[in-house]
Amino acid sequence: AKTWTLGMVFSAPGSLENVTASLDFYSIDITDAITTIDSKFVYGKCLNSDGVSNPNYVKNDPGGYCSLIFRNAGTGDRETVQAPYVNSGNLNTTGVDIALNWTRDINDGGSFYINSLVSYLNEYQVQDSATEPFREAKGTLAEGGQYEYRLNNTFGYNFGGGRTKVGLRWTHLPEVEGAAALGPP
Repeated sequence: AKTWTLGMVFSAPGSLENVTASLDFYSIDITDAITTIDSKFVYGKCLNSDGVSNPNYVKNDPGGYCSLIFRNAGTGDRETVQAPYVNSGNLNTTGVDIALNWTRDINDGGSFYINSLVSYLNEYQVQDSATEPFREAKGTLAEGGQYEYRLNNTFGYNFGGGRTKVGLRWTHLPEVEGAAALGPP
């Protein structure tokens, strides 16, 4: 993996002394990512959906994808697809995280606080194998849900000398396409 991050933390001076903020940029490139093979990818390769992976439609295809598909011995229907962990293709992602924290001390020894975090995903590109083109997962539920942005807010109160906290967390996620949007049309 090749990664880089750049972060900055800000503390507000003077009357805003209870305000802090941070800004983090990241870039992660993983070569030969270890992941399971997607069953749609296995079927696509076995059934020659790209026109070159199994042009003769043989059971012992060059990539070995057909051997990962198991059928019911009695009916011949598809039953399971093995999804072993393999060194597949590459994964590239970049984005920005912005955090803002504010605390207000209250006369009774407690304090009110607000924490906000915005995560913006610039790109999340994946390959099923090193010979496949990159696919953009940003804005889809593929790869565990790669939302274009996420907004998390926590509103809370500390009391009892800071030993006890009560809070309410709110998360906003934008509209996304289903995981199938990442697959071939």
